[in-house]
Amino acid sequence: MENKSLNYWKGFSFILIALNITLIIFLFMKPMSGRPPEQKEAETVDKFIIKELKFDKKQEAVFLHLRKIHHEYEIQLHDSLKIVKRSFYDLLSSENTERADNLAQKIGNIERDRVLNTLVHFEQVKKICSPEQKIIFNRIIGDVLRKMAPPPPPRRF
Repeated sequence: MENKSLNYWKGFSFILIALNITLIIFLFMKPMSGRPPEQKEAETVDKFIIKELKFDKKQEAVFLHLRKIHHEYEIQLHDSLKIVKRSFYDLLSSENTERADNLAQKIGNIERDRVLNTLVHFEQVKKICSPEQKIIFNRIIGDVLRKMAPPPPPRRF
């Protein structure tokens, strides 16, 4: 009698452990694609603009050139921001934080340049549009900017 009860609890414990392991695997495994869905969506922004505005081949070539220039400048700004932020946070390990205001202002200037770069880029894109395309551009620009935005940080509970 006692042996049956012990076997019952052993089997029950084994089932609970297996269910817990399965749950942990499903909850904490990353997607097999290696990229979050937001990044996959961001890769289609160019195609979305070309399709929605119905660019002809010449407009598409100009747009892709403008996009390349915009992207290269964004990379430069990102790299500069990374360097300045590193210097800013390095101040935490020293007693001298007098440079903090100067570095914070540099960070703000780089962020301003990033926003202005995007504005200028889309002004240039709008210039290559026909009057009909400009109406569509004005309608879709909000969607485009949302697709380009980085994903929000994960929430911690």
